[in-house]
Amino acid sequence: MEGRDRGSQEQIEFSHEGHTYTTVEGEERPSLHLILVTANLMDIQWYKLEYANRGIAVHELAALLDKDLLRIEDIDPKYQGYCEAWLQFKEDFKPEIIDIEKPVSHKIYKYACTPDRTSKINGKNAIIDIKSGQSEKWHGVQLVAQAIATGLTDATLYGVYLKKNGKYKPETYKYRDHYNVWMSALTIYNFKKGG
Repeated sequence: MEGRDRGSQEQIEFSHEGHTYTTVEGEERPSLHLILVTANLMDIQWYKLEYANRGIAVHELAALLDKDLLRIEDIDPKYQGYCEAWLQFKEDFKPEIIDIEKPVSHKIYKYACTPDRTSKINGKNAIIDIKSGQSEKWHGVQLVAQAIATGLTDATLYGVYLKKNGKYKPETYKYRDHYNVWMSALTIYNFKKGG
């Protein structure tokens, strides 16, 4: 991908069990999610398990659709509308998907994350975050952290909010509006963890 600074990346492995990231040298890296929670940018006390499970299911189904391993008509009706919304976004924006949920880690800042999609839209780098809930203030911060970790700091940052009725709402986030917040969150995390 043009515009990618691979010099800042390190090889990383992700374990779904325990949700941990580990370098090939065996060093653990904190997740983007953990950093946002530790810095009090994400308040998880109000999250319901059913919403988290829905988000996981929609992400898995969207990935299978993107890999042509699933047909929309075979999806549980409970999630079908969200997946139809994702397919409509793809039809409307025509992203050229480069990576699907590929774990990345920044070797200088020492954190890891898994962007939903890295792609090109209209010939420009794009990072897409798929959401099955409402827009929240920290989503732009999350996308900036993903842009830094992937080395795609020139990317357009998309939050795609999928709805049960098959509709979606795209939201773009500006790198410059969220960069300082992310760097502050990283600093707070490192301070709290004694790093």
